[in-house]
Parts: sequence; structure tokens; C-alpha cells
Amino acid sequence: MEDLKKFSKDQGALEADDLTHWDVSFWSERLRESKYDINEEELRPFFSLPNVMDGLFDLAKTLFGIEIEPADGLAPVWNKDVKFFRVKDSSGSPVAYFYFDPYSRPSEKRQGAWMDEVVARSRVLSPDGNSSRLPVAHMVCNQTPPVGSKPSLMTFR
Repeated sequence: MEDLKKFSKDQGALEADDLTHWDVSFWSERLRESKYDINEEELRPFFSLPNVMDGLFDLAKTLFGIEIEPADGLAPVWNKDVKFFRVKDSSGSPVAYFYFDPYSRPSEKRQGAWMDEVVARSRVLSPDGNSSRLPVAHMVCNQTPPVGSKPSLMTFR
């Protein structure tokens, strides 16, 4: 924080002695650009949403031995951009499902990103009373949607 205050003061920032949380984000990015010649916007083309999702699913398979696959059509969705996924264990048996709602819709969705369960795992509430009802979660993000042939791009963070 002291480095950030010194850097912003050296740049002539009037707020340097009393940085608020929005100032910290701004001046952190300027300091990072100054020290490392890295601009997050220049990295975005390397983080298209489809590539990030593929990398995430590959990492989950490597670390946890699970496979995540599209299961569109298996459950209803509330928007054309929402995707439904199946999570399978190493034997190929489903163990969970999740909805992924990636794009911003300012008139419908609150800001930020969040996740929660839609239904929890339950033996009591299973359809046949013997097996467990599998859990379903939802992950909601506010990515910028793709434009034309250009994909939605994420930042490194």
C-alpha cells in the first residue's frame, strides 16, 4: 500500500495520501503497467471464454478425476446463453449438474458473479427413493457477451 501511495503521489495524484478502494484498483493497474510493461487489456485475447472453460474442465479432470460435459437439453434454461453441464466421476457416472450463465444482462441480472445450489444431494427426495437425487448448482457471471465473430474475452484475473 505504501508503494501504491508513493507511486500515485509521484504521478501527481491528489488522492495519494487517502486512497479509496476504487483508487487502489486504478493505481494498482498503473503501477503494474509501469513496473512490468503489462496491460491486462492486451492479454484478453488469450483468455476467450471458450478457451478458459476448456482449460478449467481439463484442470478439473487432472486434479479431481472428474469429467465435465455439456448436457444442453437435459434441463430447461431461462436464457438462450445459459448452458447446462453434467459432472461425471472417473467411472463415467453422473455425480452432479450445473447451470452456467456467463453473460451480462443488465436489465435482468445483478452485478458481479455468484454461485449457489439449485437443489442439494438428497436420498429422501430422490425420484425412486433408493438412489440419491444429484445436486444441481448454478454459476452466474457477468462477462461481456461475444460480438459478431469475436468471442467473449476474460481478464487474467
